[in-house]
Amino acid sequence: MGRVLYRLSALVMIVGGGVLFGYMMRVSYGGTPEWDHKLIAIGMPMSFLLPVLGALLVSFGLAMLSHGWQEGRRQ
Repeated sequence: MGRVLYRLSALVMIVGGGVLFGYMMRVSYGGTPEWDHKLIAIGMPMSFLLPVLGALLVSFGLAMLSHGWQEGRRQ
């Protein structure tokens, strides 16, 4: 049961980080005034840090997922 929860949390991290990264890229590179207002509402320092956070979540989730599969094969 613990391995299943570990893999599930890894998948949630991957999906959440991908959504965060994709949303921030859409906000940053969207050409309409609506996206410009969203970028201003988020704030300039956060608009640079949130894509990095999304990419880190995806990479940590992938590392957790590969670690969980390796541990499953050993047992």
